[in-house]
Amino acid sequence: MGCLDGVDIRGEGGIVVAPPSIHGTTKREYIWDIDEDEVTVPKADSDVVYFLASMETKGNTPSGPVDKNDFTKVTKEGGRNNQLFKYLARLQKDGETDDAIREYAEIYNKTHLSPPLPDDEVARTVESVISHTEWKETPKEEKTLPQKSPRKLMSLKSAVELMAKDLPDPVVYVGVGDELPILVEGTCILAAKAKTGKSWFVLAMCLAVCEGKDFLGYKTKQCSTLYLDLETNEFLQQKRLRQALNGQPPPKNFYISSVAPSIENGLIDQVEAYLKEDPKIGVIVID
Repeated sequence: MGCLDGVDIRGEGGIVVAPPSIHGTTKREYIWDIDEDEVTVPKADSDVVYFLASMETKGNTPSGPVDKNDFTKVTKEGGRNNQLFKYLARLQKDGETDDAIREYAEIYNKTHLSPPLPDDEVARTVESVISHTEWKETPKEEKTLPQKSPRKLMSLKSAVELMAKDLPDPVVYVGVGDELPILVEGTCILAAKAKTGKSWFVLAMCLAVCEGKDFLGYKTKQCSTLYLDLETNEFLQQKRLRQALNGQPPPKNFYISSVAPSIENGLIDQVEAYLKEDPKIGVIVID
């Protein structure tokens, strides 16, 4: 809604979905983008408290963004208490003493509230403000930024040193024996326009590799495969598998999952757990 910094509002018809809720269409579980321990929730300052209090006061609901700085205008009935509260909270945050806040309250009531509030209402507002000592400004500690260590140069080697190394041939999974293999150990990226069949391509490739069958005329190295299909649900996965297998039984060494965390939240750990469960997994697809 943008009424205050750091404040968002969900009204009628609005929802907030949090883990471990399940998405209605994909059936995937919602997860946090970042670790919960890394989230710091700031304390509500006086402006936020004012806003929430005003929303609960019948007839004083703010219409539009809250003006946090204009205390020069005269406030009439319907918003006087809130305006006084907000004004005094700002004074306290700026470091004014309790006695000074009381004096300013009397002056502001007479000069900027029309008609002025009764003395007992002013007193209650003052006591409400000064009871929140956490709103007072505290001196900020000066922090010395750590000195960055000089960036180390990456290891350099000459062409002579490189040619002298005895390097093993990389494992080839698709295109075995070809001069330019299709799928080699390491990170490979399959890129194409949307709806051109990338998912069908990798699904067929995984099934072929699991059984060591040729794929698109290329020889394959048989191994277990892991397909992290993060775009579809189990119903669609089953439908695609049934069509790709064309009546044949699915290979037992083909694993598929529709749930995986982000890299920041443990994707590498989860993949390593899969590899411990089946060390023969040689091809991992993240779709």
